[in-house]
Amino acid sequence: RRGRGESLGEREAARQERIQKLKDMVSQGSYQQRLVAVKALSRSGDFDQVPLLLYAMTDPDQRIVAAADEGLRFISRKFDGLGTLGDPEEVEKTRGQWTDWYLSIRPEGELLE
Repeated sequence: RRGRGESLGEREAARQERIQKLKDMVSQGSYQQRLVAVKALSRSGDFDQVPLLLYAMTDPDQRIVAAADEGLRFISRKFDGLGTLGDPEEVEKTRGQWTDWYLSIRPEGELLE
């Protein structure tokens, strides 16, 4: 349903603005802000958010890493995941597997550093 006087383009612009704010939160702020942002981006189900979730897997807080992995599972529909999240080496290996999966589907995809 459309809001009063709000065009589809205006709604899309507002949506993109909200997504940009969430993207900014992933790399800044307290762990609570980063966690909320990662969870919100994950729930979008938007394949375009995969690079940001891969970036979030580099977060020093394991809660953020786990939320990003959960989001990747949801977006990919690979509910069993691709690896484990124990020690930092396992996290990096799992992140590598998610990256390989993403690039196999979207070879021209750009990753965030």
